[in-house]
Amino acid sequence: MINIDFQQYMTRMIPVYKRQTNRLKLFYWPFIALQQLFDSFKEWREDVYYRLNVTGQILSMQSLLNRKVSGANNKILVKSYNDAGIWAQLIIEVGESYRVDASLSSEATTTANVALEGEIVESSEIDFYVYVPATVNIYEVRKWVENYKIAGKRYQIIQA
Repeated sequence: MINIDFQQYMTRMIPVYKRQTNRLKLFYWPFIALQQLFDSFKEWREDVYYRLNVTGQILSMQSLLNRKVSGANNKILVKSYNDAGIWAQLIIEVGESYRVDASLSSEATTTANVALEGEIVESSEIDFYVYVPATVNIYEVRKWVENYKIAGKRYQIIQA
């Protein structure tokens, strides 16, 4: 996801000899409301991506694991293989990708495929991933997942 820091952007746009404390405050002032608006937009965007990618099966498995596994403290996360959202890839890879404008001037039409953070899945042989904290017993999680997963679905438990 794209993150914009308007204060850092303004600092870089102002020449070095004009970067004095009071002057910077004067330049930052109009962008405070814009930064707050963008931060609220980021929260909304993350919520929308989450709701788009979470199905009822994933949500019920996640809530079951968070209730039944001791020490989970509502930190177990279940993500499906298709949880990538909009993704990009390298030119040498095959398939469709999201083309990102990589040129510095608006006149150039050069685009490049860019790999975005957190949007590459680990394995195509896995149907869903179960992310658990380090304090949780993996065998207990595996027991509950084996009992309630759909037959034929493959999963992987990742402990962080």
